[in-house]
Amino acid sequence: MSTLTLLPIIFLAVLAVLGSGVWLTKRWLIDSRPTPRPEFPSLDSVDVLFREKLASGSAKDGVAAHLMTVNNALTVTVTEDELWVASYFPMSLLVAMVDMEHRVPLAEVSSVESEGRKSVAVAFTGPDDQPRRVRLDLRDRDGFLTAIGPRIGSVVSPELSG
Repeated sequence: MSTLTLLPIIFLAVLAVLGSGVWLTKRWLIDSRPTPRPEFPSLDSVDVLFREKLASGSAKDGVAAHLMTVNNALTVTVTEDELWVASYFPMSLLVAMVDMEHRVPLAEVSSVESEGRKSVAVAFTGPDDQPRRVRLDLRDRDGFLTAIGPRIGSVVSPELSG
């Protein structure tokens, strides 16, 4: 067979491989999310007490989530009633896989602990009534603690207790 005869077959084979790759990626990234992506209201409709863009963090539950850190792709917001940890597209596709998008009522936050100079560990009950823990790396950690502390009751800070 000549090369010109094989070109359509090669083209179709490449299309099949690319198509199956797109399909598998969609199934892996979107359809296999542990929980549906939370809906966040507009900022104009809530009283924002703290907001930091380009924060980092990681989930502290699960082996895969613990090994993956989201760097400079999270927005952390504290309102009067909720803690939001969100990201923006296209990072939201990856962030959802490591369980780092949350809309948590402050009543469900069980503890906030300082970890180092810029990190906090937040423990809360997820929408499935399972305990969750996330570590957030914030440029303005003290601003976050000031905003969330009075609303959840207590913040454990090794610098203050030691």
